[in-house]
Order: sequence, then structure tokens, then C-alpha cells
Amino acid sequence: MNKSLPPVAAIVLSWNRCDEVLKTLDLLLQDTYPALEVLVVDNASSDGTLDAVARHYPEIWVIALPTNRGISARDVGMRATDAEYVTLFDDDSAPDPGAIAQMVALFEANPRLGIVPFNVYGGAHPTAHMARLLPRDLVGYHASGAGLRRRAALDTGGSDHDFFWGAEEWDQAVRILNDGWEIAFDPAIRAHHRTSALHRSSRRLRTQTARNETWIALKYFPPRRVPVIVCRIVFWNAAYCRREGLAALWHALYGVASALWNWRIAWRKRQSIRPDILARYERSFTPFSGVGLRFRIFVGRRLPAQAPLLVHRLLFWKANVPRYGSSAAVPPDDAGTP
Repeated sequence: MNKSLPPVAAIVLSWNRCDEVLKTLDLLLQDTYPALEVLVVDNASSDGTLDAVARHYPEIWVIALPTNRGISARDVGMRATDAEYVTLFDDDSAPDPGAIAQMVALFEANPRLGIVPFNVYGGAHPTAHMARLLPRDLVGYHASGAGLRRRAALDTGGSDHDFFWGAEEWDQAVRILNDGWEIAFDPAIRAHHRTSALHRSSRRLRTQTARNETWIALKYFPPRRVPVIVCRIVFWNAAYCRREGLAALWHALYGVASALWNWRIAWRKRQSIRPDILARYERSFTPFSGVGLRFRIFVGRRLPAQAPLLVHRLLFWKANVPRYGSSAAVPPDDAGTP
């Protein structure tokens, strides 16, 4: 390993996608960053993934977990390495050439930088929209491509194991930013998410994400704001009805109901989050431009300009200047301007 550059650990989370993880490892081993360590954390795969990795890439470090631990398996990888920075990838995603070196340059230029989201493209959740957000509105990342300062991630508790999967990145980012770390997005730092069809269910996506987003509200937001956040979660998922049918809305409602039924799981982890971080989370969750866009997707036609404004006033009227009991004013939201 090159001693003149800060070490980076690329953590690949795998579960029963043997062919995909082999493609990802092939792409990672082609990366030219000289101080890169590649680590696979396997969530008890039963499709021969471990044997295939050992046969094709004997030099790769593999941690084989006895049970499927979901996203908390990434923390196992973070604790196993001494690298200063870690990059997170799914078994069906990989960085573009040069992306890791660009990420390291950002981290080295700012010692308070804790998160560098990659510009993930090609998948179900591309992140190009982050380029339209102001730095004060950035929060969250997608684990199919992201860089973290290892100390920032572990010192703030790592991933919430109760989430298992879905919206865990936003939950962790809120805590990292609340601890004083910063986030920076450079659209030139890219990762390709191939979006394997194996073990990918829109039902699970809607249910898990809605449940975990509701838990985020219960963990961090004042109780009086929780109903507003829940309305947003339902509205956000309703936009997928045109593509997935009414099942998308039903699955989201089921996820919200599951979170509220098991509210104690989130409530016992409540912690105080700075008002400006909560405001950033709300602005990135539903930027103003997204309101009109999602309504147009939902109805399948272009709505008059007044329609999204009316909905914004009805559902999100406090989102621009939330105070959460603090006297500190939050700047008005102009993140959604084209």
C-alpha cells in the first residue's frame, strides 16, 4: 500500500448477487488510486458468493457474516479497517475511474469534511439533483456510492441496526452533521449503479423507506412536526403511483403504520439535533421545485403553475423557516430554484 497517500477502504456490501459483486470487484481493482484497500462484507450469502470471490480474487479481504445484518454490516467493515476514509458501494455499483482520488482531494482540503456523496447515476435513485442544492441544503447520501471519514461515521454511532435497510444514509448523515462535520457534493465524483433486478422489490423499497423515514422523524423532530413529516412521506411515495400503481401508496402507508405501531424503537433513541440541521433535512427532503415535479408525475400531465404552490402552502407551509423552539432564524429556502 502506498504510504504517501491517505489509505482508503472500499467497502462492498454483498448478499446473494454473485455475478454482480464479481463485476464490482473487477472495476474496483482497476482503480488507479494506489492506497486503496478493497473489503467485501457478505451478509450470509447462500449463492456461492464467498467461493467465487475466493476463487477469482484471492487477494480481496472478505468478512463473512453468519447472518444477514442488513446495512449495519457496513459498520463491521469500518471497524475492521484502519483506513482514514471509507467508500461505500453496493454489490451492483462501482466508482468511475479517478473518482476515489477526487474524493480524497476533497477530504484532504477540508479537515472538517465528513461526507462526500458520489454522483450516482444509472440506478433507481440518481443523485444529480444534489448539484441544484445549495451547500447549506445538502444532507444525506446514497450508499451505492459515497465517501465517509471513518472517524466521523463511527463516533456518531454508525448505522441504526433497526433500520435494516432503507433511508439509513439520511439517518446517519443527520447525526454526522449534528456533530459538527460537513458535507460536500461534487458532480464530477461519479459512481455507476447497475441496479440489479435480483432481490429488488418495489414493495420492499416503499415499505422500508417509509417506515424508516417515519422513524427519523420520531428520533429527531419535535413531536408537533411529526404529522407534517408523515404527510410528506405519504405524498412523496404517492408520486410513484403512475409507474407502480396504487400499490406504491399502499406500501408507503403500510410502512408508516408499521413505524408508528413500533414507535418505541425510534423513541428510545431520541436525541437533540440542531435546528439548522433539521431545517436542512426538510429542505433536502422536499425542495420546492420537487413539489410541482412530483405532482406532474402523479397525474401524468403538466399542472398549472398555481397547483404546486397551493399544495406547498397546504402541506409544507412551515418548511421554509422552521425554528423548532429556537430563536435562530433559518434562511429562506431557495434551493429549488432552477
